[in-house]
Amino acid sequence: ADVAAAVNRARRDNLTISICSGGHSWAQNHLRDGNLLLDLSRLNAIEVDTDNHVARVGPGCWSVDLDTRLRRHGLFFPVAHAPDVGLGGFLLQGGFGWNSRQVGLGCENVVGLDLVLADGSQVHASEQENADLYWAARGAGPGYFAVVVRYHLKLHVRPRFCGMLAQVFAMQHLEDVFAWADAVGAEVSRSVEFQLLLTPSAMGIFKPGIEVLAPVMADTWREARAAVAFVKHNPLRRK
Repeated sequence: ADVAAAVNRARRDNLTISICSGGHSWAQNHLRDGNLLLDLSRLNAIEVDTDNHVARVGPGCWSVDLDTRLRRHGLFFPVAHAPDVGLGGFLLQGGFGWNSRQVGLGCENVVGLDLVLADGSQVHASEQENADLYWAARGAGPGYFAVVVRYHLKLHVRPRFCGMLAQVFAMQHLEDVFAWADAVGAEVSRSVEFQLLLTPSAMGIFKPGIEVLAPVMADTWREARAAVAFVKHNPLRRK
């Protein structure tokens, strides 16, 4: 109701509207001159329907809070990699989260949205209802033409094993590491989120380097170990 009142006031005073859920945007694209800023951070409630594997969450909910709640029930959602990312902006911009190669992007696991439109009316959007608004929500980002006040999310059974294998190389090996990664990348298991991180202070060597990271989620340690074997047996390992 507060969001609807704010939208109605903006329309009355001829103000544009921008929205902030968690404020994690590097571009800070929610800060605009001469507009009304809707701060949705306190719309952060979480409801979990364990029978139907659905969660209903506010846009201000942090990724870590949703993940912590779902962990209690053995359930999973591809939340953002950084714990303090608000789900509002994360999901509207696609939501490439943990284990997305297995379960899909965050936006692909949104089954419904509760919205406030520009005229202050409140509607629900899904594949069956207001399907155009539902379609547009999956990737529209800060340009979406409604305010999301609640997401309805499809949940998954939580992988029983989560781990990571890492290797670190000095920056002088950059070309060799990227050539190897390009050669093996297409065959990497979908349970692995293969990452290369260039950093001025790589872990373990504390100087510019490349961190080869292979986070993995699987049902067993044995499956996980097999999935990251391509890193363990990397021919560049001696470097």
